[in-house]
Amino acid sequence: MRSLTHNQLRVALLHFNAARMGRVLNALRNHARFGAALAMAFESDVWQKRADLAARRVRDDDWLFEKFSDSCHV
Repeated sequence: MRSLTHNQLRVALLHFNAARMGRVLNALRNHARFGAALAMAFESDVWQKRADLAARRVRDDDWLFEKFSDSCHV
């Protein structure tokens, strides 16, 4: 069963640059299910999907956070 922590990690691993990914990992590291969620993410297809998305990406996460800066405070 997937947890909220796993889904948050997966979004970060799929879509965020290294700095943002690090902040998400740091923010979630004390959650009870963090270790299991991280293991599940690493054992999944997340790295292949990340590469596929990067190959098709038109805008990066910097653009997204700048575009929605009034509502994204990350």
